[in-house]
Amino acid sequence: MNLLNPLTLSSIESKRLFLKLLRTASVKNIELIERIIFDLHKYKSEKPLYEMRDKWYDSLKNQKPDYSIYELGEYLAEVWFCWETCSKKYLKNLQIPKLYPPYGIQDDNKNSQLIVDMGNGVGITTAALRIMFPNSKIIGTNVKPSEQFTIALQLGASYDFTMVDDMRQITTQPDLAIAFEYFEHFEQPLQHLGETIGATKPRRLLIANTFNQPATGHFIEYLIDDKPTHGSKVGRLFNNALRDIGYEKIKTKLWNNRPSYWKLTTYGNP
Repeated sequence: MNLLNPLTLSSIESKRLFLKLLRTASVKNIELIERIIFDLHKYKSEKPLYEMRDKWYDSLKNQKPDYSIYELGEYLAEVWFCWETCSKKYLKNLQIPKLYPPYGIQDDNKNSQLIVDMGNGVGITTAALRIMFPNSKIIGTNVKPSEQFTIALQLGASYDFTMVDDMRQITTQPDLAIAFEYFEHFEQPLQHLGETIGATKPRRLLIANTFNQPATGHFIEYLIDDKPTHGSKVGRLFNNALRDIGYEKIKTKLWNNRPSYWKLTTYGNP
């Protein structure tokens, strides 16, 4: 099967693939999404994204998080932007030997039987993982029902990956779990960490968190042991929680440790 590799597509080709996915899934507001992603960094294009972010933070001030933002066309445009500016770069860096000598992080995981892509948006990252790891079983996770889940399910049919809405449905210990810009979307990230990573115990992890960066869906304060905790303090607590459940942070030459690479120190069954 001759599949497009999302990692090798130009920005224009990536936008066209994304819009094709949305049209096939009969997503509404295609014209708005197309205008945003083709004219990004122009005021009229960015304005809907800023308005969406303001709506989210206003809901936090009212102590009623407005999770309906995840179903907005504007948010789907932001999903593409996150892929093109962050996730795509992270995956490409996994292929560079000098960033994790001698052969790179992709090579270190080449024998993985099961890889899980947590909170995989519309599935573009998951499709890229399928090409990077052709001999592995690939599973994506996302909230069901949602447009993102539906689109990812459709993409999975072409790229041969499966979708679940709860990582705890995975009964086999994953060899690798990937969480790019994921845990910061949960008000209680350490609790969610225990429910997902703590429950399934992947042998290796690649994680990129931005708890202290303003973005739609992020929180100003997170609940840690039921106590409001500013996002600037959560990263350290998150890493400590990973160590508490048996993970060791592996030294790499990835810029700013993004993504950070972790390995389970005891390879038992979950």
